[in-house]
Amino acid sequence: RLENVYVPAGGDIPDRDLNPKFGQKLDFIERMTRWSASLREPTIVLGDFNIAPLECDVWSHKQLLDVVSHTPIEVEALTRLQDSNAWTDLGRHFHPAPGRLHTWWSYRSPDWTKNDRGRRLDHMWASPELARQSTAHRVHEDTRDWQQPSDHVPLIAESSAGRVVRLSRSGVETGVDGLDTPQGVTVDGGTLYIVDAGAKEILAVDLATGERTAIATGLAIGSPPGVNPKPLRGIQPF
Repeated sequence: RLENVYVPAGGDIPDRDLNPKFGQKLDFIERMTRWSASLREPTIVLGDFNIAPLECDVWSHKQLLDVVSHTPIEVEALTRLQDSNAWTDLGRHFHPAPGRLHTWWSYRSPDWTKNDRGRRLDHMWASPELARQSTAHRVHEDTRDWQQPSDHVPLIAESSAGRVVRLSRSGVETGVDGLDTPQGVTVDGGTLYIVDAGAKEILAVDLATGERTAIATGLAIGSPPGVNPKPLRGIQPF
């Protein structure tokens, strides 16, 4: 199970009485905590949590203690959320504190490299079953220097439980970082087709609903060499 989450930013004043947005943020995290405690299946939750929990997750702990995203009350709320399902913070699991691990730099700075006032606002958490199968986690800080970049940078995690598939604006890329026997993926209209050579099946994923359907099984994908079964128009096995 994969859950992509955006936690509200919370406005600029860390006081729910003076700033309703801050209260909404804390309430959102509390609802997430109740949801998290009820989970019973292996899950990865990831996204922009808008909280940098550790002292080393910000450019200056002292200067940001009263700044929304690093206040003690937010950190305490996020800690309760993490404890509710024994989540493993993959970022700090593979890059222990106090190592540098920022994922966000404000657009307000004319030169992010000169000021380098980063924060770790984006996170990937794994439930205990998936945490044990996680093999790597990377933060691509260099992309913040690309032309017209986002103020956030990409995170990539790897697991022995599956293969990496990366979607980009130009299409679908497979075999990221040279992983063996990657899945083949293609998009046809509103459907994402995944050709899984390991499971010898083709899955159709409805992009609107997320519903997955096995539309072909028992395929001899990639065997014998040079044979491309092409069981459905637009599907290209790898």
